[in-house]
Amino acid sequence: MIKFILQEMTFLKYFMPVVIEANRRGIKTQMLVGSNVKYTNPQRFIKRLAQIENEYKVSMVPLNDESLAEGIFITVEGVMSDRIPRSNKVVSLTAFTDFSLLYDKYIENVDYVVFPNKFLADFYNKLSPKNIYVGSPVFDIEIDPDEVKKKYEIKADKNVLLLFPRFKSMHLLDIKKIYGYLDQMGYSVLLKARGKEPVPDDLRHGRYFEDEAWYPHPTMELMEVADFVINTDSTAIMECIMSKTPLINFHLKPFVPLESLYNYKYCEQVNHGVSFDDFQAIVEKLLSRKLSKEFDKARKRYLFKAGGVSGKILDCVM
Repeated sequence: MIKFILQEMTFLKYFMPVVIEANRRGIKTQMLVGSNVKYTNPQRFIKRLAQIENEYKVSMVPLNDESLAEGIFITVEGVMSDRIPRSNKVVSLTAFTDFSLLYDKYIENVDYVVFPNKFLADFYNKLSPKNIYVGSPVFDIEIDPDEVKKKYEIKADKNVLLLFPRFKSMHLLDIKKIYGYLDQMGYSVLLKARGKEPVPDDLRHGRYFEDEAWYPHPTMELMEVADFVINTDSTAIMECIMSKTPLINFHLKPFVPLESLYNYKYCEQVNHGVSFDDFQAIVEKLLSRKLSKEFDKARKRYLFKAGGVSGKILDCVM
């Protein structure tokens, strides 16, 4: 029995591909449903969890000492690993770069830590014989662009996914000006915000999305139908690379995690005060490039080849 510790709804995008692969192998699974005080609290999404339970045949049970007593456990960034008896096998998946701050707090409580790539462990000096470098199960999913358009009723031929900046840095970018530029260029805006920072009504534009379904994750779905992404230094650049979606980046943060990921031709760094003519020229130049090899180079150097990661995790832990 494999048990997944669902303390946050965001964990579903890591867990569900492994659940699907476990189902294929005839391995029983449980989702241990906990709670938190954030917008990701699973208790707020009981109906969605019931749908997942029915569709994917994974049992939903309460997260408590009894459910933590025995099994093979998979968690994210060591969540709840200190409450699992050490007689059990515990696997921690890493969440983008969150491990850089959390790894040292849980490494003694787990048997394996799953990294996308050895580069990341080296870069942040998080090395241990417990590390396994097999990729991330997040990307063990095939998303059909036509199905995404149908699901969200996206009818435009030209779409851009705009990832709204964090509240603490939004004052650095004239977002309404960027909306205007995109309108002039004939793009339909797919505006995506995080659930804990919903976009104020007066700053919304085009189609507006938050985190609602969790799996498949809307950001990953929308990337598949976007001609390009507008980013503001977020780790979503990893998802851009894995989905092979080019991006425009506005530099708003004082520190950019994995800054090297931006140094490829699939990304154009744009100044906050860019004029319409310059912005249009930058977008046209970006979209005129053949970028497949650039994405492949970044994947090989910093991330991994997509596909089959869930199977590798199960091969290791079973």
